[in-house]
Amino acid sequence: MAYYGDNAVTCWIKYNSTTATLNDDYGFSSISDQGTGNFILNFSTTMSNDNYAVAAAGGGGTGSLSDGCNIGSISTSSFRQEWGNGGTYYDFNRCYAIVLGGI
Repeated sequence: MAYYGDNAVTCWIKYNSTTATLNDDYGFSSISDQGTGNFILNFSTTMSNDNYAVAAAGGGGTGSLSDGCNIGSISTSSFRQEWGNGGTYYDFNRCYAIVLGGI
């Protein structure tokens, strides 16, 4: 059963940043590889504002507790995900994001 309306997940994505391969998604049109560990995720429909929330997780890095993701610039058409390990940009096998709001 799908849930639509206020407080619903606006879009979600799973991709492999080592190959810039989109595994599955809802509400995204593409990903753009900006270099190691640096990606722009493009929405299929423009958001009404840039006040949405992004939650991200990933795996398949070095297994270090310093593996992580930063959400960079945010606009109504896309946002930037920056993946790293110990202060260095790094490509992960499994990258995820969900977006709430902005519609």
